[in-house]
Amino acid sequence: MLPQTALAVADANDPHAALKAAFANVDQYQPVYRLEDAFRDRPVSRTCTDRCILLDRELAPDIPNLRILDVGCSMGYLSLYFAERGAVVHGIDMRPENVVFCSELAKVHAIPARFTVDAFTPDFCAALPEGRYDVVFLFSVLHHVITQHGLPAVQAMMATLLDRTDMLFVELARPSEDVPFGWKEHIPANELDIFASAGEIEIEHLGDFPALGAITVRPLYRVRRTRKAFNGVPHRPLDVRRSAIRTGETRNRKYYLSDTLFTKCFVFDGPRIETYSRFLAEEAAYRRIGRKPGFLPLIGSEIRGRLGLLTLPRIEGVWLQDAIRAGEARDIRQIALSVLDILGSFADAGLYWNDFRTHNLMLSREGVTALDFECAGPVETEHTLNLFLWFLHDLQSGRAMTQEVNVFRDGNMNVPRPPLDAKDYAEPLRDLAEAALQADGIRAFIARAADIRQQ
Repeated sequence: MLPQTALAVADANDPHAALKAAFANVDQYQPVYRLEDAFRDRPVSRTCTDRCILLDRELAPDIPNLRILDVGCSMGYLSLYFAERGAVVHGIDMRPENVVFCSELAKVHAIPARFTVDAFTPDFCAALPEGRYDVVFLFSVLHHVITQHGLPAVQAMMATLLDRTDMLFVELARPSEDVPFGWKEHIPANELDIFASAGEIEIEHLGDFPALGAITVRPLYRVRRTRKAFNGVPHRPLDVRRSAIRTGETRNRKYYLSDTLFTKCFVFDGPRIETYSRFLAEEAAYRRIGRKPGFLPLIGSEIRGRLGLLTLPRIEGVWLQDAIRAGEARDIRQIALSVLDILGSFADAGLYWNDFRTHNLMLSREGVTALDFECAGPVETEHTLNLFLWFLHDLQSGRAMTQEVNVFRDGNMNVPRPPLDAKDYAEPLRDLAEAALQADGIRAFIARAADIRQQ
């Protein structure tokens, strides 16, 4: 149970009364987030703004797409900073008083960070599913964990965290610090020895920051794996990328890349099944379509932890939407025919490519390649034929017209046709546009277009 005694006697007329009552029970290790001027009763042991500025620089612009674990969150400064910027943040601390304060401060600011009482132990790490968090903050906590559990246990914990997350930010105490604490006898002479059992990793020193009221300075490191295996295939060197959509809507997608292949990662979020369904839909589309022009061969698929993983060969190219805008999509008829073949392959497999977009098509030296089939299925959920007409409009105009006109404003199955007649389309596309305008559905058009190709 969390202590509530101080909260019960708070003055209801003071909007910060509950927070002040909770504040009385914590050590002022951090400043009070966004209320620094109102809470200056005691000297702060550790600054936080400087650390947040550095972390913001390292993690931007992906912050809204991240799940962050803040270990030893203390008064919640880092947790609230990143939660306010869109990350999903879970702060843990072994002191109930700290968790009460963090939760109250989050309520005051209406920031949706979550705080729980948890001890950071070998059992905690062993129970952590792969994919629950992307990033872990470990700021001046590991010397206490080493003292309690020993260096070998912490080394194993770091290896586990690096297996199950993408990146650690670790602030480490050193035995050379001029402080009178017993933990100095337990930590290694080289603070980075905690990663001795972690395997192939990259450690980058990001800076040094004052701690314990500026009595000492501690280094901050970013640590990540340079090799991981997905579907039995090693990815080395390993790079992690996230969606270009910066709203957090695609927080459950990320990509692990090497020089020659990539793995699309679906992160299953608790009881919600939408992401799981999308993973199954994309896997099924690859398997049903098989090896055809315009498609990458599926190397493997697996589910582990909270992750669904699809591994594919990597190709170098430019997204078709960007190529159109840059004037690099020159042979517009051949591009249109290639995309038509892709839609035909879906039809042959008994599927519709819902989410047919130019930003899901890549233009490379090999031609046009389709990517991202997580909305594919046997039922048409958006007006593919009208989208193909807009696609032709994009090719000849050099613009992303579906976005500019907002064609989805009335729903996916109510996408209007472009305000163009067949004669308004460029000559290389006119016969395709005419056939599309006359067809009553995408599959009827695909059948008609096969005759056009043979003429």
